Amino acid sequence: MNQTEVSTQNKNEKELLELEQHSCFNKTWLLQLNSQEQLNNYICLICKQITNNPIKINCPQHKDNNNLLIVGKNCLKQFLNNNNNICPIEYHNDCKYYNMEIIQNQINELDVICLRQYKQEKINSIIVMCDFKGKIKNINDHLNNSCPLKIVNCWFKQFGCNYSCIKNKLQDHLISEMKYHFDLVMKRMEIMQEEMKQLQLENEKLKLEIQLKEKEKFILQKEEDFNQKKNQTEIKQEEEELKITQNNNNNNNNNNLLNFDLFFSSSKLINTLIGHNGRVWSIDYLTFDNNEFICSGSHDNTIRLWDIKTYKQIQIITGHLSHIFCVKFSSYHFYNNNRITICSSSSDRTIRLWDIQNSKQLQIFNEHTNSIYGIVFSQFNGGKYLCSASYDKSIRLWDIEISKSLYIFKGHINGVLCVDISLPSSSSKNNLIGTIGGNGYNICSGSADNTIRIWDIETNKQLIIFKEHNDWVKSIKYGSYNSGIIGGSNTILSGSHDKSIRLWDIRSNQQIQIFKGHIGGINVVEYSPFIIDNNSNIICSGSWDNTIRFWDIRSNKELYTIQRYENDDSGIYCVNFFIKDK
Repeated sequence: MNQTEVSTQNKNEKELLELEQHSCFNKTWLLQLNSQEQLNNYICLICKQITNNPIKINCPQHKDNNNLLIVGKNCLKQFLNNNNNICPIEYHNDCKYYNMEIIQNQINELDVICLRQYKQEKINSIIVMCDFKGKIKNINDHLNNSCPLKIVNCWFKQFGCNYSCIKNKLQDHLISEMKYHFDLVMKRMEIMQEEMKQLQLENEKLKLEIQLKEKEKFILQKEEDFNQKKNQTEIKQEEEELKITQNNNNNNNNNNLLNFDLFFSSSKLINTLIGHNGRVWSIDYLTFDNNEFICSGSHDNTIRLWDIKTYKQIQIITGHLSHIFCVKFSSYHFYNNNRITICSSSSDRTIRLWDIQNSKQLQIFNEHTNSIYGIVFSQFNGGKYLCSASYDKSIRLWDIEISKSLYIFKGHINGVLCVDISLPSSSSKNNLIGTIGGNGYNICSGSADNTIRIWDIETNKQLIIFKEHNDWVKSIKYGSYNSGIIGGSNTILSGSHDKSIRLWDIRSNQQIQIFKGHIGGINVVEYSPFIIDNNSNIICSGSWDNTIRFWDIRSNKELYTIQRYENDDSGIYCVNFFIKDK
């Protein structure tokens, strides 16, 4: 067999992989030994070939269809993946189907000739004959074991011989090329001997490096022992300074804190922004050049920008192919380029950044494989990092500056619904430049597996898991070192569809508080800017029960409830605090 013939046979071998991949069977091949009438009931509606692993389409939308609606399993899988789960019969959502083992058993009993023989006859290049005639169920065993047309590689392929031929011709090649194969083996042995010498040299070099590192380690340990005593004194001084700062923040009713009693006595609905024609899943707030803006993401696949002073919509952004679950103003573009940029995540599996001034898309991240529910920018390194939570069970950390996914965090056993990045600690609040690794930053995530997980960014490993929630965890927030909240940056606030809000201490890996009172699942939790009795331990929650509730962490009591319209059962999906200029 010459190399041209081998190349043709190798091409045919690749086509035979369709059997291993469970694709539908070639109808012309089956017509060699079967009549058209025998095959009519086995035609795949998608590829028009004979179905393999037949699936019956059973959607209620076409239950009155009297035809046998069958497709091959692999054809249906590819079609649904490429068409957002739309049915191939009438193009509606949520296609229903089930396996048809009886039909598969019937197809398995159809008579066929050898598939390799059929491929040869197609190209009119019959070199060796295969007289196999049998059932489809026996074809794989024949092709893999007894077929005389099977292409095999030379025994010396690993040494560099790339010859291929029909297996009953291999012995001729081995005998005729014996010297060539011997030379290949000897050449490989020479290379291996040279590699052994190189490894010995590297081993000696490694031993010297280890000895040097041991000496360096000894010296560093001595320096660490000396510095530890010095650092303990500095830490105590920083703790005292932090206490003073927190007391000043609580005692000074500045622009960042609002008196809760005043809010309680005067709270009312100021205005309603109308424009979306679907649920609003997310909002964010920004002050820019003495103007105030809100952006919103909706079930109607649009992002909208609103002017707070005029309560009017000023821009609508389209481009996502499905619902938008989260929107954030990009702190990176604000601080570095002084421009308004909105970041959005969607069930179309993408994250997109939009330049508002120029009305165009700047970037797109499309490495997630399912809906993306939560996104958050880092509050360090100028917002350079973006974290995303996806229903593909993963969390990703992105570098906005270089448009690259840096880390993937995996461990959740169901979709991830919310995510947050820890704030700078009191000891690192001035160190906002450089690489993210080594600064002690963590990520927390909440999932449909009912758990909260804490991840170390530097090592890409899970540190803590909280399992007390008994339903989806929909919202999660880190505390900050100067928030005034008990525990500060070592706390995490979470809200779940189990109708509870919980506060966690990262240091002790324990639940601190649980707040109950909502009669519907919790969609959002926030640390509030309000103070009461010179203390800012107030949190807020929004629920399916159409209420926004405020809670006092110290007393574990509900302070105030804002009730939406009685006939409105859409629920509260997002809450954001900002102080509006008068």
